[in-house]
Amino acid sequence: MAEYHRTHPAIVRAKAQKHRALRLAAEGAFTAKEWTELVRVHGGKCAYCGESGKLEPDHRVALSRGGSNRIENILPACHRCNARKHRMSEAAFRARLAAEKDQRPPYN
Repeated sequence: MAEYHRTHPAIVRAKAQKHRALRLAAEGAFTAKEWTELVRVHGGKCAYCGESGKLEPDHRVALSRGGSNRIENILPACHRCNARKHRMSEAAFRARLAAEKDQRPPYN
């Protein structure tokens, strides 16, 4: 089973999200093929910070706020961004990132 999980991460992620959505009675589901295509469209990078690496599905509108589990409500995100966004909307989280970027001191 561990070998299957290592060799098929997209399928494992899609199944895990489907089970989570079912627990929360969210409508819709996305396939491993849809997830893989979404990651490809985003260049294998986090939709928020642009980091590459291991990505996880992030719901633009959180399941806990009534969002669906359809691919249209999913963005690829690194674990750090997904955890920081938590239940925020996509727009609110992007505004937070922009505000944080504006507050950083310039490098010399």
